[in-house]
Amino acid sequence: RDVAMARLTEAEFAVFKDDFDQVDTDGNGLVDGGELRQLANKQLSRECTDHEFRQYMEAVDLNQDGMIDLNEYIASIVGKGWRVGKPSYQDVHGPLPVRDSPFDEQGLAVQCVGPSSPVSLAPPLQGGYGPEMCGISKEQIAAIESDDCYRVDIVMNITAEGSFTMRDVVDAIIKPVTAGKGMGYALWTNRNSPLKARVMVSHAWDEYYRDFAHAINDSGLDGPFWVCAHAIYQVEDIPELTIARQLGDDPSAGPFAAVLASASVMLCVVTQKCNIYTRMWCVFEMYTAMQLGVEVKMQGCAIGCSGMVGISAGELINDPVKDTCDTPIDVGQARCGHPDRPINQDERAIRSQIEQMPGGYGAIDQAVEQARLAYLVSRRDSQELEERARMMAMRRGREDPRVPYDAAITRVENRLAGAPEEPRQYDAGGMTPEQIAELEMAFPGLQVGGQLF
Repeated sequence: RDVAMARLTEAEFAVFKDDFDQVDTDGNGLVDGGELRQLANKQLSRECTDHEFRQYMEAVDLNQDGMIDLNEYIASIVGKGWRVGKPSYQDVHGPLPVRDSPFDEQGLAVQCVGPSSPVSLAPPLQGGYGPEMCGISKEQIAAIESDDCYRVDIVMNITAEGSFTMRDVVDAIIKPVTAGKGMGYALWTNRNSPLKARVMVSHAWDEYYRDFAHAINDSGLDGPFWVCAHAIYQVEDIPELTIARQLGDDPSAGPFAAVLASASVMLCVVTQKCNIYTRMWCVFEMYTAMQLGVEVKMQGCAIGCSGMVGISAGELINDPVKDTCDTPIDVGQARCGHPDRPINQDERAIRSQIEQMPGGYGAIDQAVEQARLAYLVSRRDSQELEERARMMAMRRGREDPRVPYDAAITRVENRLAGAPEEPRQYDAGGMTPEQIAELEMAFPGLQVGGQLF
């Protein structure tokens, strides 16, 4: 094998990743602590000496951080610069200029490839760093809300119409901050010490930014996070750094795949503002993560009827993951870009890949439904809902908050089993008209019946 530009098949990559995962016993995406010696022993096929272990770490731990990630592990076997599938940008156009620093005298990004550059599955177009080094912390995500240009309208703590969406944040804040600098917001913010992403985030750009930031904060994950809006250079003012060039024409070999190759979790942010299941990039990212064995975690952020942020706020459990379960996953109808506009280049590339895979769109539909089902079961059986159910049992006319989850679980299970869809119904016995109005607002499309008081 030519180690200078090793090419792995999908099957070869899967074998390497499986071997890596067997040693990564805590599943954090890194071989660290006692796992390091185990990995060295595995590759030597015997117990290594202390001297051999030190030599092994010097050779394999490319960034000398005392840990080994999947990229470093595979590079130790097949050589630096390995890729899965098609040739890289450098293979086609030749090596990028080698510089001692990824920044020029003005602090702006220059192209840089050298011994200190991280190994990446995608072209290191931003200052010599691969896309996996464009991580951002949850504190930095939240800090955007303090920017002078940021706008949010809040009524009773509800994110109201007119508030900034992710798309607005990109246009009003991210683009002006990064214009002419040749790197995305995440890398520019952390240019003195880039953060390697551990969590890949899938989300919709038309969501309210405030709700997105809350979901990230409530996810229980520490990050760093890879968020497309923050990671990709968005300005389109440098010919070598157009968005199309950064994404590439092969979705399976672009920045998303590069980040997923070393990420430990994919976090899918679901809000009430925009249904991510109708966005083709989102569902394709979920499916790709599942195929790579990356854990997919869903995180909802909704507004409770009492006006408090969070999926458990208010008298009712207003959870956008649960509340979208009436609509089956239909990837064939999902879109990239504005749904009223013609199919763009990204969508054509993704559709081409899906249509060539076994099962096509239906396979992704099933996989995403399974992920949704796993989330619903986890939420229904959570200690939080059990405690809430005890509290509701003491209040007249209040439903056990686990019941709507049971109904949603049944619908998804029936759908996976191929059973026909049935309309949702709710017994309104014992409820006042005001309570019914509250229920209908929280659960659109619910058929309410029963005796009213």
